[in-house]
Amino acid sequence: MIQFDTSLYSADAVLKAIEDYKDIASISCIKSHNKMICSIEHSEYDLDLTAHEFSNYVLGLTVSMNGGQHDIC
Repeated sequence: MIQFDTSLYSADAVLKAIEDYKDIASISCIKSHNKMICSIEHSEYDLDLTAHEFSNYVLGLTVSMNGGQHDIC
């Protein structure tokens, strides 16, 4: 299970990543409060590797959807 806090990650990025990964993995997702909770049920590749790559992909999409801008704490 992978949890994405929607205050940090774009929900649209999560949904796009699921669509983009559909040929190599079966990923389901539910929204709960301020989180997108994803589960990878099947993958053509190692599940742990797929989870890590999927998470990185969501991060990249979130950054690109925000125009590469981010807040500095």
